[in-house]
Amino acid sequence: MGRNGQQAQLRELTERIHNCRADELEYYRSILDLSRAQRTAIVEGDTDALARATDEKGRLISLIDAIDLGIAGLLDEVAGIAGVHSHACIHPDHVAAAAAVALTPIGGCALNARIATVMAEILEAERANQELLEQAIIGVHEELKQIDAGGKAVRAYWGRGGETPPPASTIDDNA
Repeated sequence: MGRNGQQAQLRELTERIHNCRADELEYYRSILDLSRAQRTAIVEGDTDALARATDEKGRLISLIDAIDLGIAGLLDEVAGIAGVHSHACIHPDHVAAAAAVALTPIGGCALNARIATVMAEILEAERANQELLEQAIIGVHEELKQIDAGGKAVRAYWGRGGETPPPASTIDDNA
C-alpha cells in the first residue's frame, strides 16, 4: 500500500477512534447523571430507584468495556500501519482544542482530558454516595437496636404479670 493509502487508512482509523472516544464520553456523562440520581434515591430512601440506577450503570460500564476493546483493536491497526506503539490523536477539532487551552492530555486528544474530568466527577459522586449509604446503614442499625430493646421491654412487661404476650398476629401495627 502506498503512502497516500496508508494516510487515508490512518485518517479513517483516527476518525473511528475519535467516534469511539466520543461515545465513551457520553456514556461516562450518563454514569455521572446516574450517580447523582443515586444520591437523590439514597437521600429519599427510594431503593427501587437506587437499584434501577445501579443496574443502568452496570449496563453502561459493559458498553464502555466493549468500546475499549474496539479501541484497542483500532490502535493495533494504527500501530501496524504506522509502525508506532501508541496513538496520538490527529483529529483536527481535538488537536486545536488541546493547543488552545495548552493541554497535554493523554495521547494528545482533548476527548481523553474530558473523559478524565468526567471520571473524576463520577468518583467524587460515588464517594459522596458511599458516605450517605454508610450513614443510612448506621441509622438502620440504631433503629434495629431500638426495635429490639422495645421487644425486650414488651416481653419483660408481659412476663412480670405471669401472663403470656398475645400472639403476634393479634398485635395491631396500625394502632
